[in-house]
Amino acid sequence: IQGIPIKQAPAGSERVEAARQLLESYYKQIIVDGFFHADPHPGNLMWWKDRIYFLDFGMVGAIGADLREHLLLLLMALWQEDAAFLTDVTLMMTGAVNRKDLDVPKFQSEVGDVMAKFRSADLSEMQIGPILQEMSVVSLRHGVPLPASLTLAIKALAQVQLATAELDPTLDPFDVAGKFLMRSVV
Repeated sequence: IQGIPIKQAPAGSERVEAARQLLESYYKQIIVDGFFHADPHPGNLMWWKDRIYFLDFGMVGAIGADLREHLLLLLMALWQEDAAFLTDVTLMMTGAVNRKDLDVPKFQSEVGDVMAKFRSADLSEMQIGPILQEMSVVSLRHGVPLPASLTLAIKALAQVQLATAELDPTLDPFDVAGKFLMRSVV
């Protein structure tokens, strides 16, 4: 296969646009299609003629329609920086909406802390994959573990954001998410 590692892609507007398209393609693969390349580290991505190509489809993931709907709402809550909405979506996703033993205000406070930590971070640290990883830890601590099928998607998002940072370290994943959501919801 012809091409060069994405780290070696020539500087320019094509590289910046490719980073945006790569991240958006993952939102689409996971949330719209429900089927995604689950190992998108920079070694599995090649650059050729101003395009990114995926290699090694040995690890793929699949997500059902119900979870995809919840992920769309979750992404919307992150984009809107709405901790209450994110808490509600997480509880819906985990089936814990009516749990009497759950301290919802405390859970929401910790969810808000995670969101604030990442939204106030430098652009290079503002990544949706790690936010979801930390959300998973908070959810588990409160006895509402995220669905296991989400684990591979979280891993893939974290990896693809590392790859996009190689191409464009200034890319704001929330800006890309917002534009993706506007097209997906409308």
